[in-house]
Amino acid sequence: MGDLPEPVLLPPRPSPVLSLLTGAGVATLASLGVGWFLTQPHLPVPASVADRAVAVDAAKMTGFLRPFDPVFLDLNGGENWSMVALPDAEKKRLREDLANKRLRLVAVTVWDTDDEDGDRVRVDSAGYSEEITLRNAKRDVIVPVGVGEPVRVTAILDGGGGGVTLGAQTELGPIHLPPLRVGQYVEVAAP
Repeated sequence: MGDLPEPVLLPPRPSPVLSLLTGAGVATLASLGVGWFLTQPHLPVPASVADRAVAVDAAKMTGFLRPFDPVFLDLNGGENWSMVALPDAEKKRLREDLANKRLRLVAVTVWDTDDEDGDRVRVDSAGYSEEITLRNAKRDVIVPVGVGEPVRVTAILDGGGGGVTLGAQTELGPIHLPPLRVGQYVEVAAP
C-alpha cells in the first residue's frame, strides 16, 4: 500500500454555474440599486418617463374644469388675486390676457386620495404653471385656459413611494385617478 502517491489538494475551481449566478446576482442587485435611486422623488425625472400620458376616460372628467368668473378676483380691492399662485409679473400678464379675452379662468379641484405624504403635482395651462403639494383636504386651483387647449396635471414628486395619489372633482363626483409615477400626467381639454 505504500505505492500510492500522497494526496494533493487542488486549488478551488470556480463553478461555471456559480459564476453565472454570482455575475447575474451582482448585475441584478446593481440594476435594482440604480432603479431604486432613479425612482427617488428628489432626483430628475428620467427622459423615458417624462412624457407619459395616463389614459383617463374623458366622460369621467366631465366638469373637471369648472368656469370661474375673473370678476371675483377683483372683489375686496383685488385681495382675491392671492388665490392665484403666480408671481406678480405673471399675474399682471394674466390680467392683461383676461382683459383682452385671450384667456378665461377655470377652477380645478385636486387632493391626495391616500396618505398625505408630500405628493406634488404641477398644473400647466396656457403658458402658466403652478406646483401644488397635495393634501387630503380638497383644494381649488384657479387655472387660465384658452379655448380647446388642454390643462395638464403632472406628477412631480412621489412623497411616499407608492405613486402620486391624485383625486379630482368632476360634475359626476369625485374620482380617484390611478397612482401616477413621477413624470406621468393627465390632460383634459378645455371646453
